[in-house]
Amino acid sequence: KIKKHTLAKRKLSKKGKRIRITVHMGTCGIASGAQKIVDALTKEIKKRKQKDITIITSGCMGLCSKEPLITVEIFKQEPIIYQYMDKDKMLEVFEKHILEGKVLAVYALARGKEEQIKERIKYKGILPDEIVLDKTIPGIEEIPFFSNQEIRVLKNRGIIDPEKIEDYIARDGYMGMVKALKEMSPEEIIQEVINSGLKGRGGAGFPTGIKWKFAAQAESKVKYILCNADEGDPGAYMDRSILEGDPHAVIEGMIIAAKVIGAH
Repeated sequence: KIKKHTLAKRKLSKKGKRIRITVHMGTCGIASGAQKIVDALTKEIKKRKQKDITIITSGCMGLCSKEPLITVEIFKQEPIIYQYMDKDKMLEVFEKHILEGKVLAVYALARGKEEQIKERIKYKGILPDEIVLDKTIPGIEEIPFFSNQEIRVLKNRGIIDPEKIEDYIARDGYMGMVKALKEMSPEEIIQEVINSGLKGRGGAGFPTGIKWKFAAQAESKVKYILCNADEGDPGAYMDRSILEGDPHAVIEGMIIAAKVIGAH
């Protein structure tokens, strides 16, 4: 029910919310001035009484060097990702692209969205249900940073509002938790994780399933699950990317791990 309601609410339409502007608000985006963009947009929309526009915030897309990044989606049109935004550029994009329908290629990074890459490759960069406004802008599938990745852990980055649990549920979040709690034994979960090949992103690359198995076998009346978001090693995986972009994925994983090791 939550999924259905949230997806319906997020869907763009001709008569309802016709335009969605996503401002990417990871630490990198905020440090580059993303909050000023949100403030300027909010003020401009109120001033012009544009009830068909919605602003959402999301985590980092991964391309921190291009921040602030924004994604503009208009009903039946191809999404456009803009880079190196600031307040003045954003207001220019608002005037020209959002109100007049003229894409500002000079500020554009790419056409399309990351979750569309496979589909865009299939249709050679032009999706059948979207109007292309400017073919001179590269499709996101043409940018190696995005096209060479197969996103798994960060599949929701730049898409959901990380502070809204309903956004996570709308993308099948917490379904793994429900299955683990209701249908699987700790031993079955451990074996599933071992079979998956999941491992830590630190230097040791230690298998997660084995780690959970050791913790489950340890004898103790009280056990805890802690979220150790380590950022001390510049060569290690940046945990903030998950915590800022998809925190409920971390919480879901912690709940499953808690069942496995016997934490209450």
